[in-house]
Formats: sequence, structure tokens, C-alpha cells
Amino acid sequence: MNDVRQIMRSNYSPSLYLEMTNDCNLNCKYCYIHDKKFNSKVLSVGDIVSAINYIYPSKIIITGGEPLLYPKEIAEFILYLEAGERRHCIIDLCTNLCLDISDENVKLVLSKIDWLQTTYSIDRFRNNDLYSLFSHNLHRIKSDFENIKYRDIIVTLTARQLKEPIGDLVDKLTELKPTGVYLEPLSFKYTEDLHRYDEYYKACDEYMNNTFEVIDYDMNLNYNNWEKSLDNKMPMSCTVCSDGISKILTPDNVLYDGCLCNVIKDKNVYKQKFIDKCAECEYYKYCQGDCKRFGYYCAFPKKSFDRFLKIYNKRKKVINNG
Repeated sequence: MNDVRQIMRSNYSPSLYLEMTNDCNLNCKYCYIHDKKFNSKVLSVGDIVSAINYIYPSKIIITGGEPLLYPKEIAEFILYLEAGERRHCIIDLCTNLCLDISDENVKLVLSKIDWLQTTYSIDRFRNNDLYSLFSHNLHRIKSDFENIKYRDIIVTLTARQLKEPIGDLVDKLTELKPTGVYLEPLSFKYTEDLHRYDEYYKACDEYMNNTFEVIDYDMNLNYNNWEKSLDNKMPMSCTVCSDGISKILTPDNVLYDGCLCNVIKDKNVYKQKFIDKCAECEYYKYCQGDCKRFGYYCAFPKKSFDRFLKIYNKRKKVINNG
């Protein structure tokens, strides 16, 4: 099989994000789903197939809420793809893995995907039983589903996580054995203490920078995304935006361009951010104002990016001289 990450890095035909549901088996306070209008709708197989036939994506990313609450619907549309010309299309599943994966439809889904993304949260895993289930599922996927070439972990940078010694996080990651690690700050929320956001995002940058000292370059998905963006002259924001031509299908069967986790309604906030923070910033040429989910606040990790840029330029020099 072709290297899936390389295809994801180089192929700029459309990606389709399937937001199967905003229902979830967990209730994480920091999740962007809390800022969306909740409903119990689930994408139908017919709506998914219609979107696929309209967009003809090279990549399908299945997300939620928790998509594995509805494995039957996912299995049905994957089988539909396989009956046609499915294998030009990479399928990526985003799941919290905090549920039983022994269901036959879940196993069928896992046997058909190329890529799995899951999340690690120190807040969530204060519940040891939940962490044990998560760890068991991740190791089981590694042993039982050889078709899944990548098992990536997104580490949610909550305030509690930023207080955890980096060595403790590295120990957990060593135990879980992911193929890649991405460190992700929280989205901006109007409901929280506004003046603390600049301080929070700077703390995230410091934590990321220190963590990147001990994470291998090729496992570092923040670096992977930044490298992809530099190589393809794209803005350095989240995966949806850096793909540039992604489409998102919601549980209400609404198809749109943009950011899956952006819930900010006042669009004037971006104009004001550019005036106050971006216009004279040396990093603007890279981040282009950063992901819109951060609202007025600058979340671009400048220290971490500086570390990356030095390594990136050194690696490129070696390649060019080789």
C-alpha cells in the first residue's frame, strides 16, 4: 500500500469531513461540541453517498461527536464505496476509543479504515477505568487491525495538562505506542474568562516547545502539518484549513466549507484581530491569522514554530545537498 501520510501530505484533491453526529458517550467540558446546537441527528447513508458522489474526495475523515456510536451507518457507506471504486479514497476515523469495540459493526469499520485518530486528555483519564479501556482498545487495534497504518493521538492541552510534568506525558505516550502525536490547544469560548486567553495560549506554546524536545521529529504531527504547509505554500492552521479545499457534512445534512470546530458567530472579530495582532507580526506570513476557532486571540505557538523552522531548514539543506 502507498504511504498514507505521504498521500495526505501531497494530495490536494478535496477532503470530506463527515460529522456523523454531535452525540457523544463522554461529556468533556472543553469540547467544541458544547458550543454547537445539540441534536440527536445522525447522518444517513444516503446523504453520505450523495456528498461523496458530489465531491469525489480523495480523503474521508469520519468524526463527531463520537462516530462509533453509529457503526452500522459507517459500515454501510464504506461497503458502498468498496462496491465501486473505493480504494483511491483514504478513510480516517476520529474516535475517543472510550467505548466497547467488540461490536461486529465496529469491528467491520475498523477492518476497513486506513487511519485512526484518537484523543488523550488528563482530565478525562482521572477515571482509571476509562483510561484502562482506552489503552486496551488502542493496543487491541494495533494487534488486530493491520490495515490501520497510523494510530495517532491528539493530546488536548487543558489547564490541567499544562501543569502535568512533561515526563509523565511522555511515559503515557511510550506506554500507548501511537504512530504520531499532535498537541492541540483548546478553542476560544466566549463563556470563559476572556483576559486569560493570551496567557493560556502562551503557556501552551511553552509546553509544546518543551515537549517537542523529546518527541521524535517524524512522530511530531504538529511538525508534520507545518512541514506540509511550508512545502505546499499553505497557511499553517489546523488540518481542515491547511487542506484548503475541505468540505464538511453536518448531521443536519448541511455541506459547507470552513472549520469543523469554529463556533464563533461574530465575523468582525477576525478583522479586529488582524488590525491589533496580525498586521505587523513577523509570523503572519506563516499562520495567515491562524485557525478561526481561536477568535481574537493569537494561539500560534511562536517558540515551538521557531524550533521547528530551524530543524526544517537544516533537513531541507541536507536533502538539497544530497
